[in-house]
Amino acid sequence: MKAIHLIGKTRLIKTQHEFWIRCQGYIKKHKIELHAFVMMSNHFHLLGNGENKNFQKVIESIFDNDSDFEFYVHEINNKKEYENVFKYILKNPAKARLVAKVEEWQHSNLYKAESIPINNLPYHYQTIEYLKWWLNDDK
Repeated sequence: MKAIHLIGKTRLIKTQHEFWIRCQGYIKKHKIELHAFVMMSNHFHLLGNGENKNFQKVIESIFDNDSDFEFYVHEINNKKEYENVFKYILKNPAKARLVAKVEEWQHSNLYKAESIPINNLPYHYQTIEYLKWWLNDDK
């Protein structure tokens, strides 16, 4: 298994919604399978499948004229680490006490999701109901 966790921050993005709209087009264009996305007020997380260079190309093209943009790419090579990063990303707003439940955060791919590509999680988490339960469980 191979996945990429990208963490970034920039001052150019005015709103989380603007960033999400910009990201979606680039992600589709470069054929990256997005598993988890969260945009916070001062940083964002992306988790997906794709070659490391593709992720970097996508993010660099989104922020082409932004000299304040910084990002870090972390390769994930095992299932346990993938599960931990997946959960960490989507729980970020709840941990920051911005929402009570992870699915309430409007700037994530879990918001109003009827499904989400989660091929690397155990089978019983691959329905949206179980996934929400797993992410909201404090254990």
